[in-house]
This record gives sequence, structure tokens and C-alpha cells, in this order.
Amino acid sequence: LRRCYSVKGVGMPMFREQADRALMIIPSVRPLAVYFALGRLIAVALVQASYGDAAIPMPLNDCLLKNMTGQEITAADVRLRDPIYYRNRIEAVLTEDGRQMVAAALSQDRLVFTENERELRPGGSGEAVTDDNVADYVQLLSEEYVCGSVRHEVSQFLAGFHGVVPMALLQEVQLSFNHLGNILSGVADLDLEAWRRHALVRGAGVEEGIASAVAGHLWDTLANWMAEERSALLAFVTGCSRLPAVGFALLEPPFTVEVVPCLGQLPTAHTCFNTLTLPAYGPSELKQKLGLAIHEGATGFALI
Repeated sequence: LRRCYSVKGVGMPMFREQADRALMIIPSVRPLAVYFALGRLIAVALVQASYGDAAIPMPLNDCLLKNMTGQEITAADVRLRDPIYYRNRIEAVLTEDGRQMVAAALSQDRLVFTENERELRPGGSGEAVTDDNVADYVQLLSEEYVCGSVRHEVSQFLAGFHGVVPMALLQEVQLSFNHLGNILSGVADLDLEAWRRHALVRGAGVEEGIASAVAGHLWDTLANWMAEERSALLAFVTGCSRLPAVGFALLEPPFTVEVVPCLGQLPTAHTCFNTLTLPAYGPSELKQKLGLAIHEGATGFALI
């Protein structure tokens, strides 16, 4: 006898593997209540994982993890997902000439806060993109590109998840998206030798010998760090806690260590360029300041 199903869309996938080999929710004809139930299931898995075991065999995509922890989707997420779209729609709008070119390609007189005829924020169809608000435009466009087609599904998934694990609790314990991913699925395995071999090192206001020595301190520090800390550094610099399938060898742009004069500042990151800016620390100070930066300043995002 032919088996009958009462739930529409049964058997259709609800996740798809992304460029970083992690899973992101996709739309389907399944009822939205099924996505709500999926959120509940992942929340229960998180509770189970808190006892020490990886709860799910495949990692969740950083974009979904950021939604779960209330962190913003950034241009770095778009770059990992679709480098061509990133180059043509996000990187291009950072200059006035670029904005004019994008507006012309979209058959608009000026670039405004819309995407596919949807306003990116209230009144967006009448708001031109300028130097003063381009950072807002990039963040909103990135969020729309990643979540726009699955907004209803993700909303139901989050309602189910936060019904078991409240957002207020996640914020109280300051759980970042990469730490949540590590708890749920284990830590991404990062090849330190490949990382060092394919990284670029440059000095900015310091001699090449000093830059090379500071980079050496960095690799020595990473060699003694746990996998969770290495993953946190990758997230701090690139905006993503996992590498794309091409690994460090073909990471675009290449992971770059930029060494600058030490004036007492913390390390910073330029996620659009996969660049870690390190003051010219000694070994012990580098370990201390870098650890502080990746854990206390991990929510920052730089366009330049």
C-alpha cells in the first residue's frame, strides 16, 4: 500500500550546506510550525551539549548562529557566501563613484536603501546612500541578502529555539555565535601550519624584521592555544568561525598580519580584508592583549 503523509513537504530538506561546509536553513513547502519544532529540537540539543558532548554531527552556519545569539550579519558573511555579489554590491558601494555605478546597473538615479523593491529600513526608498550612512546600508543589505529569502522560516526557528533557551540568558552569559557553534558541533579543526604558510605579513610604520618577529610571536601563541581560542581568533579577523572549503591556501583576501607601532592599543581586525592589525608587542604582551581583544572586542566590524 502507498504510504500517506499528513504533513506537507515531508522529506524535503530544511538545511543546505554552505561554502564553509556548515548548514543554513532554506525555504521549503513545509509548514512553518515544522521550523518552530526544529528550533525547539536544536535548543534541547544545546542543553544536552552543555554536559560536554557535541550535540549535532554537522555545524550550523555562522549566519544562523548569529541570529540565534542576536549578533548582526556582516559583509564578511556575504563574502564567504557569494564573493561575486560581495564584490559587485558591497565592496563597490564604499566609494561615491562605485555607488553611482551600482545605481546605474540597477537602473536607479541614485542608490537608495532598497533591495529587490523592498525597503531595507522604513523610508528607505527615499533615502540615498552616502558616505555618512554607507556602513548602515552595507549591514542592512548583508542581512537582507543572507536572510531575506528565509526570513519567515528563520523567524519560526528562532521562536522555537528561544522558547527553550531565552535570548536574555544567552546575552547574560555573553555567548558569542562562534562559542555557540563550538558547544553544539565541536570546534573547527584549523591547520596551524597551513595558516602560517599562507598568511601574508607586512609592516606599517615598522621595519620588516620587526613585523616578521611579531608574526613569529603570533604563531608561537597560537601553537599553545586551545582549538576554541584559535577559532575565536579566526572569527575576530574574518568574521567567520570556520574556513571555506578552499582552506587558507585560497582564502580571499588572504589572511594578513599587519604590524604597526605599539602605542598601548589593543589588536584590531578589518574583516573585509581578513587583516589582523597587531601592535609590535613582545611575546607575553601579545598573548595577553590578543586574548583580551578576541574575547572582549569580538563584536566589532570594520569597513576599512
